[in-house]
Amino acid sequence: MPRSSGPLALIVAAGRGQRFGSELPKQYHRLGDHRVLTETLVRLFDASRCRAVVVTIHPDFQDQAKAALDDLPHNLADACQLVAGGSSRQESVRLGLQALAAAHPTNTERQAGTELADLVLIHDAARPLLTACVADRLIAAALEVGASVPVLPVADTLKRLDDQQRIAATVDRSALMRVQTPQVFALARILEAHQRLEHHRDLTDDASLFETLGWPVASVPGDERLLKITSQSDLEMVRALQTL
Repeated sequence: MPRSSGPLALIVAAGRGQRFGSELPKQYHRLGDHRVLTETLVRLFDASRCRAVVVTIHPDFQDQAKAALDDLPHNLADACQLVAGGSSRQESVRLGLQALAAAHPTNTERQAGTELADLVLIHDAARPLLTACVADRLIAAALEVGASVPVLPVADTLKRLDDQQRIAATVDRSALMRVQTPQVFALARILEAHQRLEHHRDLTDDASLFETLGWPVASVPGDERLLKITSQSDLEMVRALQTL
């Protein structure tokens, strides 16, 4: 539930979910009693005790986004703000961060990330099964370092292919990790990174901006249940994991 001294959060829900194979984006499909977006918000508030959330959305699905918020308890819905996203995930995050910074100014005089209220969790709408254990690890690491991401080891053998799609080599996976969300940053710092790298369109997550600028990012253990819904089978998997 929200607390006045808690961190802020940004949910990225502006995608159309073309890989999902449905005209309705995955974040608005049903997941038990709620839409995916509603479930993601409920669990985010519960796990992180954030005080306010901005949700970036595609304007074509404004009605569906409002319906997802209407399913929230009133105290949670009142802590949410819908903001139109951009043409890419990176642009949507920047617009959402700007909205958060305007509505909830943080103390930029402090060293980045030294206070809980200075932090923002950036989370995919299609990862509904966040737990308090993961959120607590992320927040603790971000308070120490200024940024943190949840990671999981790569279990499968990795192969590099040549231009004819034949096996060229086996890749050493010992230092490779799969990265999840939420990713946690000092709000002022991640907003600065997005503004400085606004035209770098090849960055696939928010930690990549810190990497590009040479800023440190801590890693903490993620959770296999925190999978991202990208296909119909993923949605069925999350429905099964909900009951565990």
